Amino acid sequence: LKAQAQQAQQVVAQVGNISAQAKHATAQINNITDAVGQIEIVKKQAQQVVAQMDSVKQQSQQLQQNAATVAMLLSKLAQLQSEFPQADLVKAQFSSQWTQVSEAVNFENVTQALAQAK
Repeated sequence: LKAQAQQAQQVVAQVGNISAQAKHATAQINNITDAVGQIEIVKKQAQQVVAQMDSVKQQSQQLQQNAATVAMLLSKLAQLQSEFPQADLVKAQFSSQWTQVSEAVNFENVTQALAQAK
């Protein structure tokens, strides 16, 4: 009977140890679950940052293209101003009709572009 009581105490002690180990394992699982959740949050944030970076790159490329276009147009303007230094005087002389002159030139440009496209 005494031996059985000792065995029972040992079983109770082992159950206590197993219970403590189970609580410890549960706490570790909870910690791991929290860490996985945090990893998912960081993953989403990283994806958002990469998407924003792509957007900024595209905007930067567009601005570079625009800057190149502006530089080309300014160069063309400088060339035309050197070839036609009296342009402001012509515009002033025809100021009352300048809208019609501009529209006629634009129409000619469109007509030429259409002819070239054919």
